[in-house]
Amino acid sequence: MNLDNQDYKEYVKGQLRDRSHGEEIAELKNLEIESIYIAKKAKEFYRMKHKVDGIKGMHDTIRELIKKGHLLREDDGTIVLYGEGYRIVMNPEGTSALSYKCIHRERSLPDKRKGVKSRFHKSRVNPKKLPDRLTDENIDLLIIPKEAVLSLADELGYDLEETRDMIRDDIATTMEQLEDAIAMNKAELSFDSKSGLDYEVIPGYLYLSNGAHKFIYTDYEVTLRPDALRVKEIFSYHIE
Repeated sequence: MNLDNQDYKEYVKGQLRDRSHGEEIAELKNLEIESIYIAKKAKEFYRMKHKVDGIKGMHDTIRELIKKGHLLREDDGTIVLYGEGYRIVMNPEGTSALSYKCIHRERSLPDKRKGVKSRFHKSRVNPKKLPDRLTDENIDLLIIPKEAVLSLADELGYDLEETRDMIRDDIATTMEQLEDAIAMNKAELSFDSKSGLDYEVIPGYLYLSNGAHKFIYTDYEVTLRPDALRVKEIFSYHIE
């Protein structure tokens, strides 16, 4: 696979953004999961991310992705398993797991499928801390549901991923503006959470009385839920 660095990053992001469950991967169902070697970098990242043993966790995740997941073989035979925001790369023989990525802040795939809730979904963030929640890296993890973005995509004539990328880029720009405003003491950060009122933090960014975050752009408005990890609503203006 001859991709430059940027194209390869987009290739990986596309797999991580695929939230579908997939199907049973029949050609791998006879793998001896417990015998699969887990590379040091993969097991250490898994342990750091999910706070459990990296080898067992990787084995459990491979097992879950084989039960329901997606399989892609690269040109050299490398196996890529992915689904629901989790991704594992294995050697062509399926005897070694070489790398692991996921877009979930805490939950492992086995936990997610058991119904364990992420504690981050309950952690609202205020305007001062918002740039730390939506860093350049984390903005790519922002969940933008298809049903929320479809109307805007139709009006702009973009496909879904182009529209999602535009929204993420616009919000990232707003985060830069917010950081600058905070540094220069030009952001409105004095607010009464019990007042029941929305207020403007900087031009184009409203902190709503329910804790949600609204960003206003030329063609649309987008509202993030209070934890800023998922788009709650998109309102698109009529385009002639």
